Amino acid sequence: MKLVLFVVCAMILAAYAEVFSIDDLLRAYDISHNKIDGDSVKMATEALYIPMSLRACTSGACNFVCKFLGYKYGTCVSAETCRCYS
Repeated sequence: MKLVLFVVCAMILAAYAEVFSIDDLLRAYDISHNKIDGDSVKMATEALYIPMSLRACTSGACNFVCKFLGYKYGTCVSAETCRCYS
């Protein structure tokens, strides 16, 4: 019974999952590095504080999230808060 329930849940999750192509990933990489087809991208100018839903904020995860959101840098200011700034 547990196996059947697990398979049904997995099928539901797979049905609603978003598929990312390699082009989407490369585009996200280009955005985080401030380059899209040679044009510059606007960067955020104010700091943003993001509550992290992880057990502890790590510098690598914080920096990745901030770069994905258009900021240059990201650092942990507490165990549960990430600060993004340019």
